[in-house]
Order: sequence, then C-alpha cells, then structure tokens
Amino acid sequence: MRRPSHPLGRLLRAVPRASVILLIAASARAAISLRTTPGWQRDGNQADCRFGTVAGAGDVNGDGFDDVIVGSYDADHPEVDEGVAYLFLGSASGLGTSPAWIGEVNQAGAHLADKLSGAGFYHDGETDEGAAFVFLGSPGGPSLTPDWMAEGNQTGAQFGACVQAAGDVNGDGYADVVVGAWQYSHGQAAEGRAYVYCGSDTGLSDTPAWIGESDSNGAAYGYFCRGIGDVNHDGYDDLAVGARRFGGNGLSTEGRVYVYYGSANGLSTTPEWVEDGGRANGEFGSAVGPAGDVNGDGFGDLLVGAFRWDDPTTDEGAAFVYPGSATGLSHTPIWMKEGEQNRAYFSYHLDCAGDVNLDGYDDIILSVQGWNTNAGRALVYLGSPTGLSSTPAWIQEGDQAAGSLESVRGVGDVNGDGLADVMTGALYRDSLFVDAGRAYLFYGFNDGNTAVAPGGAELRLDPPAPNPFATVTTLSFRLPAAGPARISVHDLSGRLVAVPFDAFADAGPHVARWDGHASDGREAGAGVYFIRFTAAGTTRTRRVVHLRSR
Repeated sequence: MRRPSHPLGRLLRAVPRASVILLIAASARAAISLRTTPGWQRDGNQADCRFGTVAGAGDVNGDGFDDVIVGSYDADHPEVDEGVAYLFLGSASGLGTSPAWIGEVNQAGAHLADKLSGAGFYHDGETDEGAAFVFLGSPGGPSLTPDWMAEGNQTGAQFGACVQAAGDVNGDGYADVVVGAWQYSHGQAAEGRAYVYCGSDTGLSDTPAWIGESDSNGAAYGYFCRGIGDVNHDGYDDLAVGARRFGGNGLSTEGRVYVYYGSANGLSTTPEWVEDGGRANGEFGSAVGPAGDVNGDGFGDLLVGAFRWDDPTTDEGAAFVYPGSATGLSHTPIWMKEGEQNRAYFSYHLDCAGDVNLDGYDDIILSVQGWNTNAGRALVYLGSPTGLSSTPAWIQEGDQAAGSLESVRGVGDVNGDGLADVMTGALYRDSLFVDAGRAYLFYGFNDGNTAVAPGGAELRLDPPAPNPFATVTTLSFRLPAAGPARISVHDLSGRLVAVPFDAFADAGPHVARWDGHASDGREAGAGVYFIRFTAAGTTRTRRVVHLRSR
C-alpha cells in the first residue's frame, strides 16, 4: 500500500517484510529497571492507519493512576485519513485492554494525533491551515468533543502539527499549551511559528499569550516545541522550540534550537538561549524535550535530537543533553551520542523516561528509527552524578524490517507501583493489516532486593495519605538506623518542586507533610508529582496527585 509522506521527509526503502528476533536488554546490575518484555501491546485495526504514536496523558479521571494516549495518524473513522486518538486508562492491574475514549475531528485528511491534539492538515476556509484541540479530563474521563480549539488561519501553515504541554510558564498554577505551525509564513516563507496558550480556571485562553518566530526563510521553526521544565530553577517552566531546517550560517538545514525562560509575565519575547547545529543537513532540533534532571543537581536539563547528523556516517543521527543551572542552560553538552550506522536516524524521537531505576537521577529514552533496515530500536540511558551513561541500560529492537519503531515516551506510572513505565510505537509494523502499527508498554520492575536496606532492617516510604490531596498530604517513612534522610517532591519533568524533609533522623518511624506548595511558597500546579525518599544509600519513590485548593 502507498505510504503517506512522513513529516521528517523519510524515505523508507522498498525491502521485503521479514520477521527478525525481538531483543530487549536490561542492565544486569539494576535491581530496579524496566521489564524485558512488554506488559501490554496493541495493534492498529486497519491497513495503513499508523497506530503507535504514544504519549502520557496524566491522570485524566483522577483515580490515582496515569493514563496513556495512542494516536493512529492515518486511521479512517469513517472519514479517510482523519486520524484517531485512543485513551487507555491505568489501574492497579495495569493498562486497560480497550480504549476508554476515542477522539476524532470528523474531517478527511486531518491526521489527528493525540489528546493534546493537533491536526496539521485540518482545513476550515484555508487548505492545510491546521488546528489544535484540547479535551479536558474529568472523573468520567475526557469530553467527547473538544473543550478548546484553535486554527492556523493561513493556507499551508500546518498549525497543530505539534501540540505539547508547555508546563506553567507564568507560575499561576495552571498548565499551559504550546502549538507549532512549522510552515507558517510571516515576512519569510515557511519560517514557522509557535504559540503558547495559557491555562486558567476556565480553561485555555482563546488568544495566544506568546508567539515566537524564526525570521529565517524555510527554518521550520515550531516543527517540534515543548516545555522543558525549569532549567534555571526560578520557579517558572521554560520552553524549547526547534527549527530543524534553519540554515542561516551558510550550512544548509543545520538546524537551531531556541529556549525561552518563563517568568511571572510569561515567556520572554526573545530567546535567552540559542544553539545552532553547526553541521550541514544535521537538522539539529528535529526533536527537543525535557531530559529531567539527569545529574541530580536540582536543575532541569534539555534534550535535543539531530536525526540526520553525519559524523562521518551519513544520517546516523545524534542526541545532546545541555545541563541547566542557576544562570540557565550551558552551551556545552554534558552528553552526546551518535547512531553509528548509516541512516540510523538516532534521536528520531526522545523524552525523559523518569527515574526508571530509582537512584535519584532521571533517565532518558530515545528511538533510532532507521536501525536495521528501518526496523528501528528504542534505547534508555541512565542518569548519574556525572550525567547520562555512555551505553544504553535497556534496548528494544524492532521485530520487523521497515516496521519503524520510532515513537517513545515516558508515561509516568500506569499501575501505581511507584515505578516509572515507558511506551514505544512501531508505526509501520504489519499484523493482521499492512502498516497497521503497534504500541508497546513496558512496566517498571523491582526484583524485590531493594525493599530491605543493608543489615536487614526495613527502609520504607508509605503511600502518601490522602492521595489525591488538596491542602496537605502525610508522608510517613521508616529508617533502619539513625542517619541523614531526605524527602523531595518532583514534577513529571524531574524538576525539584519542594523538600518537605531534609535532616538527620533517628532509627524508626517518622512523619513529614507536604502542603502542595513549592519551595518558594507558591502553590504548585494541580497534577501528578513524585515523592522521592533517599536514605541509607537507597531511594524510594511514591506518586501523589495534587488537586487545586482554590
């Protein structure tokens, strides 16, 4: 069957479909890691529907378990290629087998993607102007019709080709959303644009609070844009925008990344941090996202992909991590990896995986779409005091040539066991239907040995109570012996929010409390947070849901 053009302009080679062995590796040293076989998987239900664009949805129904969205970009439902998004709910027994909600826009060729939904080819007066949609959660799940919608209002702009969470850029306690329109023209042809819409107690604003542009012909600014947490720890979330086709230094499509810091007034009007790829055709900024805090210094770090990087292998791809600090992002990466295979497209997609081994350092997951004749692979690299590991601790190999294992995301904790879970998607994998696609979920794994501290005495962090909470939650813990103990609160991007307890404590039970406020005294936004308890050389993690108290 004919395949639609991919947003990254990928050309899949015409090769026979052949099954290959699925090889998944995990670090033998890790007592806590990711499962080596998927705990959940699902195939697309029609030919050429490209099921498998995965994303975390947070806890949309407030039951204390994280939920996920899987997009089927080219699904017919019933309009041809309108695209469909499916919501699967988390629970104590894991992810649901049937979707609890199905989102669509009822327009042929719109190509809907996920819950913070974009349809880059949507048209309502202008061809391919694009549109973005938001479906709000509730105890009964998301609404059946969008609670918010915006359109591109320019022919060919492809507004909504990227729609992502921006974090809370103005510190008002409400989540904000960023929308990219990578083909928008405004003085320069196809320079691209990004828009931030701020949240409030009545939902998202109808007009953008912030608009950014590249002012460079054909830069594709906004092809990928996303909140990256708080990289300078000033209490406001920051935003990264990639312009993967920027070529302003005489290097064709070298790519550029812009970072804007948040403040009480929202995002800065000009970027505080700009980094160019420095390599022709590398497309630096083809993917950007939060790395979490990979070195444990309390500052969020930036993850950048350049999927067509050559050094020297053609289109091998590369990924970079830039560390945050009190003065902002460094221009020197603390970690860089390359694909080391011709047309591997290393870093095709990337994300913070959470802290998959509970060592107190955030980890990352990325895909290598072109690996092994476009079978693709997914890799997890672990954080440490010096940054990310040089070799992956976990690998998923695509099990079908040209199946394109390319979508990867950290999705929180869908079964409430306190361990981070990840999802992957192979958008062109054949099953009952050609190019139907497949999504996979891998649960966090604890071999049981970490539940007892050295010497056999119990080290314990009890579940927060109440959970969810609005005003205060109790954090009960037990030490096996006297020593220093620390309880810290982190958001989903790994950013440090608060430290309810940090002191030397006697052996035995103790109680700390978190009142839902950040260290600077402002109320933390409603949402999911991770409680980290570190003592006796061991880390425990629990998840808590904070509800707005006003």
